Amino acid sequence: MSPLSEDVQLPCGWVCKHVEEDELVFAYGGFEVAATKADDANPLSFDLDGRWRLTCRERAGETVTERPIGHVTTRGAATDTLLSCMEHASESARRNGPTEALTLDAIAAGADRCDGATPMGADRSIDDGGQRRRTY
Repeated sequence: MSPLSEDVQLPCGWVCKHVEEDELVFAYGGFEVAATKADDANPLSFDLDGRWRLTCRERAGETVTERPIGHVTTRGAATDTLLSCMEHASESARRNGPTEALTLDAIAAGADRCDGATPMGADRSIDDGGQRRRTY
């Protein structure tokens, strides 16, 4: 097992569920954010989206709903992006109170604020002199 750096502080309510050299998983109730290292089995593959796949999941009994967040190139960027998602989700939960349920979209939205993340599909952000904006 490869522990996280001591300077990593998880937002309130989040726990470290699984940390390995090739996978990071953090949980908040039935929600998880995860980073999984891409398979290096195909050395001829040009992985332009990065080496770490980021997802968020909601577990309800045997059912798992998963939503892709994006890709990053390093484990450090994966940790930073997951922390960004967790902080965004915690802020959203604080702002909306216990009456509004946390959603996968609310968790995934936090990745848009983290440098190094490649959002999925049409949600690609571009660097605009330090200001982030969506392109369509």
